[in-house]
Amino acid sequence: MRILSILLVLQFCAFAAQAQNQYWAQQYGAQSALLGGAVVAGSEDNSALYYNPALLSRIENGHLSVSANAYGFEFAKLKNGAGNGVDLTSFQTLIYPQIISGMINLKKAPKFKLAYGILTRFNNRMKLNLLTEQEIEITSAGNGLENYKTNFVYELSNIEQWGALSVGYVINEKFSVGISQFVSYLNNDSRLSIDRTVDVSADTSSFVAEQVFSSNSIINHVGLLYKIGFSFQSNGHKLGITATSTSIKIWGRANGSDAQKEYNMDRIARGEPVPFLANQTLIIESQNRKIDANYKLPWSFALGYEYQFTGGTRIMFASEVFLPLKRYTVFLDPEPVIIRPEQIYQGTTIDSVLYKTNELQLVVNAAVAVEQPINDKFSFLASFRTDFNSTDFDSERNVTASLNTTFWNSYHFTTGITWKRTNSKMALGLSYSLGESAVQNQPISFTGPINTQSLLGNTQKNFEPVVHGLSVIVGYTYYLPK
Repeated sequence: MRILSILLVLQFCAFAAQAQNQYWAQQYGAQSALLGGAVVAGSEDNSALYYNPALLSRIENGHLSVSANAYGFEFAKLKNGAGNGVDLTSFQTLIYPQIISGMINLKKAPKFKLAYGILTRFNNRMKLNLLTEQEIEITSAGNGLENYKTNFVYELSNIEQWGALSVGYVINEKFSVGISQFVSYLNNDSRLSIDRTVDVSADTSSFVAEQVFSSNSIINHVGLLYKIGFSFQSNGHKLGITATSTSIKIWGRANGSDAQKEYNMDRIARGEPVPFLANQTLIIESQNRKIDANYKLPWSFALGYEYQFTGGTRIMFASEVFLPLKRYTVFLDPEPVIIRPEQIYQGTTIDSVLYKTNELQLVVNAAVAVEQPINDKFSFLASFRTDFNSTDFDSERNVTASLNTTFWNSYHFTTGITWKRTNSKMALGLSYSLGESAVQNQPISFTGPINTQSLLGNTQKNFEPVVHGLSVIVGYTYYLPK
């Protein structure tokens, strides 16, 4: 059945419909980012509203902070991503604010501290473009080799912003607690097109067979999350514990369109059993601008520890567990799709091809960091953290259109300095990330042998993605008068 060709293309949608499934890609506050987020036990600035709101109560005076990845790039090479010897590459520049935040002291309630902020929770982009052309034998309908061309285009923009309102409370000199409320806004925009054409030359006549597939979707979602934190401090030792709730949907809307068009595929299949839907023209199109959408983040639990030596050196550790999420529907257009031309297929319909699902696995990330004072003004910081993905690309769930794609694990290395001034602090550093994964099945193949029903090659298990990223981290904190 030629519906097989539709399913083969949808398998790539698992790769194409990307959302963020690496939870520690972003860090907040220049100093905390240079420490790799290993500050669950001892964040010293407004970034505590994200890492552990209980620590807000330990900050003596109010802050106004701006931190950003001033400039950076990410280069992804997906070896054999489109067939044997056919690599996919993406190069993206990065510039966006990590966090803009402030804190307020309550003079009439000194045990309480209030903080507010806007942070970029996820920000990932990818562009893949590929043109191929080769002379290859595909069908017995022609004389000799056929000219086989493909045009592949994929673009993704996935941005999630969080607005935060937090409160911290000092119980006593050792214990404190806090809570943050986050309002999240997600915008996920993905566009994919795959065109395949075969130029067939025969004795009696020549023709061009073509298959065109396109899939576009825009998801907008507003949600609500909560984080509660606990802090303990005594004799240079610090301990922090947090729990972050799963996201609660406030509103979600998606619009999408999918199209599969085929021309002259009946002629290219000459000499083979004629499958159902094998006519000169086939058009399957679905479009809906008002689909209810849902997007979820899992529960997570973090633990942090810090110890400060007599000379001021600090060592830090943090780990966070992200619980799994069972497969759920992100959006689904329930309307069946009529196969056109109707006079040929006599009103035949198929289930909607306009949908996306999501499923997340258990993830445990960890970070270690050190801060070494150089003198009264300058300190050196360095860190390492893991950022494991929550998606198994080879699993059967990815045969359907999925919301996930970053199926590699990332490792981040950061280093930098902070500079204390009378009423402010500056931070400057570099962050390098390396993304790798085990060898996996190719998401799509444009190399032979080419199937005469899908005009795609057979995928093999030799797909190796490697991603490199480098960014400059800049931050400024102004201390308000007490």
